[in-house]
Amino acid sequence: ALENSFVAAADIVFTTLSSTGRRVFGRRAAGGAFATVLVDEAAQASEVATLQALALGAADAVLVGDPAQLPATVLSGAARAGNLQRSLFERLAAAGAPVAMLTVQYRMHPAIRAFPSARFYQGRLVDAAQVLSRPPCAFYHEPLLKPYAVFDVAAGREMRGGGGRGGPSLRNEAEAEMAAALYRALRDSLNRAAAAAIAAGRPPPPPVTVGVLTPYRAQVEAVTAALARAAGPAAARGARVATVDAFQGSEVDVAILTAVRARA
Repeated sequence: ALENSFVAAADIVFTTLSSTGRRVFGRRAAGGAFATVLVDEAAQASEVATLQALALGAADAVLVGDPAQLPATVLSGAARAGNLQRSLFERLAAAGAPVAMLTVQYRMHPAIRAFPSARFYQGRLVDAAQVLSRPPCAFYHEPLLKPYAVFDVAAGREMRGGGGRGGPSLRNEAEAEMAAALYRALRDSLNRAAAAAIAAGRPPPPPVTVGVLTPYRAQVEAVTAALARAAGPAAARGARVATVDAFQGSEVDVAILTAVRARA
């Protein structure tokens, strides 16, 4: 009864797709309570998952998502053969449903935006005015610390081991050491910039948040250990180390990606 009262009094209800099948929402839908259903990250949800929300009977539905991102995770080979990893967003777009593309980006340095725009979005992404007017970071003058850079860790090789409860995962020790070295170079550069600013009577540069991302759980362990060796346990806690899945939706000023996989 309490749950029903909350839903009845709400102007907007937020829920996961799987939870839209609960009876409390079904009872409200029967009375025509939901005028509009909006599904966020709709291109990463399977059709079946999205249909649960549409079954609430709303007159209007809005799907918000990016089909150039990762699709829904479907482990069954038979299901993938039946295209069940496809999102309803993709199906409707392919069928000619109207799609409005948002082309202005507010989060990335233009040098970072350039590649995905050219590779996935036909060069249609543009930078917001506040992105273009943002002052350069204090560490951009360093040879290794540009807005966007790719490093070929040629000596690195992936190996299996670690990963915790999820079972064996992949790690690449050379890449972990490289990520730790980049983090230490960044930290040292910021310390020098802060010291120079204070000596000159200027305010120090603003704090910089750092994330080290990887697709593999075992590499999280390898990077965490490498950071502790390179920068010390206390300094290493200044970087967030996480898998790509765990980090999704978060933001940092500097992201270091270690891909782990290498040619044999």
